[in-house]
Amino acid sequence: MVAASLSRTLGLRGFLSSTTDAYHIVETRLNGQASPAPLMIMERDGIIWLPKAYLGQVGLRIPDGFETVRGQDYVPISTIGDAQVRFSADHTRLDITCSTQCYEPNRLNFNTVTQPAFSAVTPGLFINYDLYSQFGDTGESVAGFAETGLFTPWGTGLTDLFCISKPPSECIRLESNWTIDDPGSTRRLRLGDTVSDAGTWGMPVRFGGVRWGTDFSLNPDILTFPTPSLSGDATVPGTVSVLINATERFQGNLKPGPFTITDLPVVTGAGTAQAVVTDVLGRETIVATQFYAAPQLLRPGLADYSLEAGWLREDFGLESNHYSDPFLAGGYARGLSDTLTMGARTEISDGVYIAGLSATKSGTHFGVIETSAALSDSEGHTGSQFQVSHEYRSRSLTLGSTVTYASEAYRRIGEEGALPRTTARAFLGWNIDAVGTATLNWVKQDERTGEDYSAVGFGLNSRWRRASIAVSALKATEPDDKLLASLRVSIPFGPDGTAATGVDYRNNRTGVEARFRRSAPRSGGLGYNVELERDSLERFAGGVIYRGSVGEASADFSDVEGRRAGRLGLRGGLAYFGSELVVAPAITDSMALVELDGEPGVRVYHDRQLVGVTDKRGRLVISDIRNHETNVVAFEPTDLPLTADFSRTQVALVPGFRTGHRVDFGISHHADVIAYVVQPDGRPLQTGTRLRDTATGKSYVVGSDGRVFVPDAGSLVRLMQESDTDACMASLHGPAGRADVAVTDLGTITCHPASEGAPA
Repeated sequence: MVAASLSRTLGLRGFLSSTTDAYHIVETRLNGQASPAPLMIMERDGIIWLPKAYLGQVGLRIPDGFETVRGQDYVPISTIGDAQVRFSADHTRLDITCSTQCYEPNRLNFNTVTQPAFSAVTPGLFINYDLYSQFGDTGESVAGFAETGLFTPWGTGLTDLFCISKPPSECIRLESNWTIDDPGSTRRLRLGDTVSDAGTWGMPVRFGGVRWGTDFSLNPDILTFPTPSLSGDATVPGTVSVLINATERFQGNLKPGPFTITDLPVVTGAGTAQAVVTDVLGRETIVATQFYAAPQLLRPGLADYSLEAGWLREDFGLESNHYSDPFLAGGYARGLSDTLTMGARTEISDGVYIAGLSATKSGTHFGVIETSAALSDSEGHTGSQFQVSHEYRSRSLTLGSTVTYASEAYRRIGEEGALPRTTARAFLGWNIDAVGTATLNWVKQDERTGEDYSAVGFGLNSRWRRASIAVSALKATEPDDKLLASLRVSIPFGPDGTAATGVDYRNNRTGVEARFRRSAPRSGGLGYNVELERDSLERFAGGVIYRGSVGEASADFSDVEGRRAGRLGLRGGLAYFGSELVVAPAITDSMALVELDGEPGVRVYHDRQLVGVTDKRGRLVISDIRNHETNVVAFEPTDLPLTADFSRTQVALVPGFRTGHRVDFGISHHADVIAYVVQPDGRPLQTGTRLRDTATGKSYVVGSDGRVFVPDAGSLVRLMQESDTDACMASLHGPAGRADVAVTDLGTITCHPASEGAPA
């Protein structure tokens, strides 16, 4: 690059009036990298001043102080870290060298989670049913489970009901509640029947009342536990590759300066993260760190809390409305650092008071340790419980243990009697590439009132070609000396089938079994299962299931030592929303009504999996849309006729909790027509003649063959041809209803004199 040099002396005003400034237009090189354009710099008393805009362009740190001269902001080089400059002999080039402390720090964040835009809810209601009739040697009965739901933009209400005809006939209400979610703050409010938060030392209990607190499932993309970071320096631009356990997870560009890569996409447990930085000269620098990612921890500053109040639920599943003692509880946990989380919780019920603390600590080499201590007071008796657990996971090794001690007077809400004196558990697992995964488990429970229990177990899961092999054994020494062992081999066949066989050893008896199973396809079809078992009993069972667009029907049969029984089942759902009543499979999560403007037989996909085809009204219900996650719903455009137009082929749907949504792809239909327009004497209109639609004002040109093409024609189009001497009008009758072809040929149409009027 050829650069010019310009110097002159200026008398600046004010306190700089005696200062002599020299200006140079130079080519600049920063750490050997040339700038794309010449730069005007200022020299004052031997100190080089650089334009502030240039610092921002190349990523250099911009100090607080600067001076405006002749409309340009300048910064002295002496204030930019350890930067040094050197002129070329002819003052046409300025070489700048500086370390990474001159640059603005770069921060690459993998966890760029943004709150998804939740899809608009179409208010409505649904009913799920699961009915079955059982008959045979064991007796006859009819039973059913029903779930009703009401979904609105202001929350979702659910009620579950179970009924059975077996004497005495009865219906039992299971749960009724109303849920209001705030995904932005990951908080949930539930009114009615719910389950308490157990914390680290408690036990979940059912109660009726109110529960409010955090629920991180409302934003599945949020990262709740600490993840490792990588830091380094780059003096020139380059690229960075991030490897987690030797597997590349990210590659991108890197600006000069110190950099920090945070929220790496790691797997839980121990591992190694590496950042391989390659500069423009091909030189590589590797920054590595070991980490231990523990989901038991909370990120620094992140809190998890819950407040609960109501009445304890008794005899759940046996009685509909048995509520007993008042219940009040609250818990709070917070991440204090990348390696420490602490929490507290208290629970109060009739005559029982409990309070406890917990702490979770992680380390790169030892894994994660959880400790908790709780005190209870029941009828004037104070008890205590202490628990310590340890876990370490890596790619090849998993180990952990838990020890819990409870004093005789310690009580938990919702549980009668004294807890075991001590409970100890330990597990060990190896992941051996050539063999599979082997596990070893041990448990020891010292009971206060019942019999002690002690056992050790072993498991091995392996693969050989297409077969999966599972070996397990359990040796119990207390209260009785028992040995249980099993061997299972399963082989997949077809798209959804599995064949399995196995051998069992229990109670000094050996048994064998064989199973054949084919799951019904999600998009609809037939499934079946056959089971043969022989040990102390001979058992045969089999069944078929048909899955359709409106639900499932099943039939099962069993024979155990000559005692035969059968069962018929029907499972599905009904929904009413958006003034539409639809029949659907059981609605297990949120639901979507796909509408394709009356087009039948069009394939519809959910996250690239075929879920079915539209019915004769062009509709399909997807009943398992995942709550709070992005679901992609798409259709096969080649299944539409050529007369159909659409604005998009897929829609990203983010539902709330058990909500309903209508999916519209902007499909419309057009009826294009072509006609041979002639004059009353049968001669064609002259090529280039313009015909004007009297309704819309649009003009259409007669082609060289005397034909005129009218796109998206209605049922009646009146075209007028006007000239200086005469005028005529032609009536084009479009196809009645929806056209089956892309272009309808109307044949010969006469353009009648306007004075006569066009025929209707």
